Amino acid sequence: MKYSADDIVVNKWAELKQTPDEEWKQIWDLVLKKTIAETTNLKDISHELSHEDFDVRLNIKEGKHLTVFVTLNRDTNLYSHDHSLFTIYKMFEDIERLLGTIDTIQGQKMEDRWSPYRLSKKTDNGCL
Repeated sequence: MKYSADDIVVNKWAELKQTPDEEWKQIWDLVLKKTIAETTNLKDISHELSHEDFDVRLNIKEGKHLTVFVTLNRDTNLYSHDHSLFTIYKMFEDIERLLGTIDTIQGQKMEDRWSPYRLSKKTDNGCL
């Protein structure tokens, strides 16, 4: 089987930065397909998305634009954060469940590039 450069999908992952107090932070820029209602309680949703050593804070920049601040309170070894990949994908699923369908993540179309979504979403005829 031959592959071309078009077959390679590279996602713009939010940069993981360590703070002076030994925490790790990421900032995700999401755009939803529909405007977030002004009555939405982001504090409660942030609390629901957070757990144990994974703290989430949501901020609406504009109607559909959402900034997600993630703080990881884990081992200071950078490689210990590899398993947070699954936690981030779960967070995206929960954001969709609580706020609506995500259009872009880090400026990239969600359906085209973020494989956990691409694999779980089907077209009208049942195919991708």
